[in-house]
Amino acid sequence: ERPATPTSSAPGTGVAPIATERRRVTFRTADDVVIAAWLYPAADRAAPAVVLAHHLSGNRDEWDEFVRAAKAASPALGTTFLALDLRGHGESTGRAGGPALDWREFAAAEWRKIEDDLKAALVYLRSGIDVAPARIALVGSSIGSSAALFTMAHDPQIAATVALSPGLEYRGLDTRGPASALSGRPVLFVAAKGDLDSAAAAAALHALCRGSREHVYEQASAHGVALAAQAP
Repeated sequence: ERPATPTSSAPGTGVAPIATERRRVTFRTADDVVIAAWLYPAADRAAPAVVLAHHLSGNRDEWDEFVRAAKAASPALGTTFLALDLRGHGESTGRAGGPALDWREFAAAEWRKIEDDLKAALVYLRSGIDVAPARIALVGSSIGSSAALFTMAHDPQIAATVALSPGLEYRGLDTRGPASALSGRPVLFVAAKGDLDSAAAAAALHALCRGSREHVYEQASAHGVALAAQAP
């Protein structure tokens, strides 16, 4: 798993920036971690929602231009996006009664808990506080895709998942079990051909997840959200 590489705004998308409302929201996990997120609401409270989970070492800001490009590409399709900071990243470093969380210090057990961050996001979206989506999908980048696969495997109500630059054992998270469990459900594995480890992982997970789809960008080598610069 590679740390995120900073990118400039809207790299290579060819999409002019559009006015996209976003606001900071927070919610709490089952083990009392306060998760910070950007909510990009659709005009319709019941519009489908997409939860976005970032790279190792990244934060919720890495999705900003992705969301703007998606909304510009399909202005008639109302979609709510929720981009969260995984625990130990960005502003998601506080836990009641405990020291600040830092991903650099995580052991395998703490990495396993990032699924709880996505579960908390689902609880927030389903609460109806700000939005009330009829359907929810997950998109994860790199280690965020591991969290997304585990979360969907344990939640039959998730409509679909996209695993962007997936791995087989990022930080000890073995995704082969969840992939097998998701056979027959809507899952898409995406990778760049030149990102050799991720391309191999996407192929292996696609083979395990019967009925899933796989897309490999033949002329690209970027990892995670940075792939948008090479394959808008």
